Amino acid sequence: MIEYWYIFVEFFCVHFDELFFAFCTTLIVSAAILDIRDKNYPPGPMGVPFLGYLPFLQSRAPYLTLTELAQQYGRIYSINLGSLYTIVISDVKMIRDAFSTNGFNGRPPLQINNGLNEGKGILGSDGESYTETRRFVGNTLQTLVYGKGGDPKSSAEPKIQRNVTEFIKDLKNHAGQPAQMDKLVRHHVGNALAEFILGTRFEKDDKSWNYLQLVLQERFRTHTVTNSLNYVSFLRSFTKYANIFKLLKESKSRSQKVFQEIMDKKSQGQVDSNNVQSVLDAYLLEIQRRGKGNGIFAADNVQHVVSDLVYAGWDTTIASLSWLYLYMAVYPSIQERAALEIEQVVGKNREVTMKDFERLHYCKAVILEIWRHRSIQPLGVPHGVTERQKIGDYWIPKGSLVLPLLYAVHHDARIWPNPEEFRPERHLNDDGSLLFSDNLLPFQIGKRACPGEDLGRRIVSLFFANTVSQLRILSPKGSQLNADDVPDCGLTLSPQPYQLRLENRK
Repeated sequence: MIEYWYIFVEFFCVHFDELFFAFCTTLIVSAAILDIRDKNYPPGPMGVPFLGYLPFLQSRAPYLTLTELAQQYGRIYSINLGSLYTIVISDVKMIRDAFSTNGFNGRPPLQINNGLNEGKGILGSDGESYTETRRFVGNTLQTLVYGKGGDPKSSAEPKIQRNVTEFIKDLKNHAGQPAQMDKLVRHHVGNALAEFILGTRFEKDDKSWNYLQLVLQERFRTHTVTNSLNYVSFLRSFTKYANIFKLLKESKSRSQKVFQEIMDKKSQGQVDSNNVQSVLDAYLLEIQRRGKGNGIFAADNVQHVVSDLVYAGWDTTIASLSWLYLYMAVYPSIQERAALEIEQVVGKNREVTMKDFERLHYCKAVILEIWRHRSIQPLGVPHGVTERQKIGDYWIPKGSLVLPLLYAVHHDARIWPNPEEFRPERHLNDDGSLLFSDNLLPFQIGKRACPGEDLGRRIVSLFFANTVSQLRILSPKGSQLNADDVPDCGLTLSPQPYQLRLENRK
């Protein structure tokens, strides 16, 4: 017996490293299996060490890869982006249920966003800071959109109409000649938003304005959810990626100076509490009331708030209108039907108002179909999980990233027959009235949904309807437009730059 014991001890000593490794491996694997069985995580594909599934995503259209995975693994699945455990949801009910729960409404754990936003503003804040900021911004925008006490004279519409008038005048100056639509839309729509957020307007040749537009394009091209810099920190050790992050920080710093200059200029005067014209006015008024700015009313936080509102509102609204104008040129029969509806409901030689627009059901259907067909935010707004949660039968661990895959929701053939067809009629009842669908989420939902949804809807509606009623939108002579070209995919889905030819309607 003692002899066997000595043999065992000798074997154990000689092979200690191998035995210890085998024991640890068995322990880890067993714990992982038990953990998965206990928590029942969503299924998903395997990735590679350190990078996860990032190398397998289509660089220009990651939403297509994720949609293909949804078809394979189901409406909720897991995937590793770098080392970050990520849940992808393409079921509307699950998205609604999740984003109505506090545990799913944390700041998304994305390294670029967290590194640049510093926990400030709307996109970068979390917890009570986010709740208070969003409440303040939401209430302010509601008053700006609907007017103080519901007074239409102080509502958003007169300001929007002024920008629409200038836009159409600009287009008419290009009548018969190719017009670079992305630049024109960016300037006029951007100015409309700047009035409500910053309380100021810009001239086309304003250097600060042109720089903000440049930063806008770069920010949303590089801030894409699937950018490897968001997940793989060691990439910053390489010069190429380190330079990208350095450039992002420098551009952010410079744009913040522009916002600070605007704040300083407005601070020199007294804001009229009975005539608040912008979100920035509301912040400055509150700072004056308090005697100083601190917490969410500190100057650097206000800079981040107005920056987030300008960029987020600008990009989604511009993308919506850019797609609308492109599709009107590509689908002339749809454009003419929309123009005919406006003529019959509103008449000629009069601007289309929001009251008119309520009766323009086909025009509304065209906009809804753009939001479905092009899914302006194909990956939605990412969320962070602040505590262990459950969706359906699956457990979601704390610290996970959650992506609402809106492109898959909007192209689900079980909900939208022939989803690749652009067909506004799918949003109409047989009697021509508007058909609302809970499966269309252009502004997302939940506590991190866009606070400027009402303003965005009005800008898109008035710009689109008034343009179609006064101008015929055509392809440039000798060229053929294609709405199916691979778009630019950043945080939003935007068409490639294009030109159009405009003609006055007789």
